[in-house]
Amino acid sequence: MLWKERFKGCPPIGTIYFDRSSKGKKGRHHTWRAEITVGRLRIRRRFQTYAECESFLIGTVEENEGAYWPESSLLSLRKSLYE
Repeated sequence: MLWKERFKGCPPIGTIYFDRSSKGKKGRHHTWRAEITVGRLRIRRRFQTYAECESFLIGTVEENEGAYWPESSLLSLRKSLYE
């Protein structure tokens, strides 16, 4: 199941995408990137696999229970984890 499919009918918490950006002449990245906003802080991390990105996002949501995310999104995420 893709990350965005975990949020049925509600806004997703965070995003996952494949990063092919370049750092000038040194070459390109070929990694997965997870991005989430906690309060006003945007957190982005690179990972080798899609599953690592999901684990990072789930862990970040669990660690920051006090952060504001739509309740429907939290319920949809929790429900998808038990399926």
